[in-house]
Parts: sequence; structure tokens; C-alpha cells
Amino acid sequence: MSGEFIFRIVGMVVFTIIGGYWGFTFGIKTDPIQNPFIYMASIGLVGALFGLIATPYFTTRPVRWLRSALVRVSAEGLLTGLTGLVIGLLVAALLTFPLSLLPAPLGNILPFVGVLLFS
Repeated sequence: MSGEFIFRIVGMVVFTIIGGYWGFTFGIKTDPIQNPFIYMASIGLVGALFGLIATPYFTTRPVRWLRSALVRVSAEGLLTGLTGLVIGLLVAALLTFPLSLLPAPLGNILPFVGVLLFS
């Protein structure tokens, strides 16, 4: 068995569970008198189909693209990028506490924005 097929099966199971839960909740809210398991089964099957088709686009294909992109970069470029990332995250960590002391809307948002900006 290939790795992509295994990821497809795992994704199908995960999206079936998510779709079944969402279908059961939807069935109870819309028609509690009828059997909400009909909604659970139908939306769970749609979730299974979605998981079977869409899982490689979330798992294996981005990893393949990342691997092919990293092969083209030199070791010096990777080391320089990693060093810059570490320094940027250290600066962001040092600025997080002062930014969190700002008034309510800014104190909640700016530390996260600072981490994104400096990384």
C-alpha cells in the first residue's frame, strides 16, 4: 500500500466522524422529532467522500512540493534562513510582554502580530 492511500483512508475516517457529528447536531436542531441519525449518516457519507478525495491535497502533495522546493535551496541558504528565523523569534519573544501591556484591543492582538512580523 502506498502512503497516499493510507492518508486517504485516515482522512476518510476523520471526515466521516466530523460529518457524522455535524449531521447529528444539525438533525437535532432542525427536526428533533424525526430520527437525527438519518442526518448523521447522510452528512457522514458526504464527509467520507470529501475525506477520500481531498486528503492528499492537505497531506502528501504539500509535503512533495516542500521537498522539491528544499532540494533546490543550498545548505548556506537554509542555514541563513534558520538563523534569521531564530533571531526574529527571539526579538518577538522579547517584545511580547511590553506589547501585551497595551490597552485592551491592542494588547490582545499586537503580540501575535509581532510574532508573525518578526518570524
